Amino acid sequence: MSTHHNSDRNTSTLSRRDCLRLAAAGIAGSTMSGWLEQLAADTATHVNRRRSVILLWMSGGPSQIDTFDVKPNHVNGGPLKPIETSVPGMQICETLPKLARMMEHVVPVRSMSTKEGDHSRATFHLRTGYRPQGPVHYPSLGS
Repeated sequence: MSTHHNSDRNTSTLSRRDCLRLAAAGIAGSTMSGWLEQLAADTATHVNRRRSVILLWMSGGPSQIDTFDVKPNHVNGGPLKPIETSVPGMQICETLPKLARMMEHVVPVRSMSTKEGDHSRATFHLRTGYRPQGPVHYPSLGS
């Protein structure tokens, strides 16, 4: 660690390398402690807590009209075609044939809405549940 001396006080700053070493040590320590496995085992023993969600938040990923909300013959539609899925009446994009066969295990959320017109503000709102305003920064969904 490097120490810089100031005439008024001593301050200690960490170099970037020191920060990376500390972060790696923290990650290694937490994964070796076994707390994650204990938490998972405890959750599995409670029937009411056996729930899981896989959230695919693809920032910069494909658009909804190129995946789950194909709009054929619509002014806002793209060039891709819809295909039938294992769920009667549900269609997704032709580029996802394997997912289409397993669609009965998927729950696409098509009802999300926000008053935010800006994508980055709407993303913040949907990830945290709070509108981005003021000096308070809320943690994201995965925190």
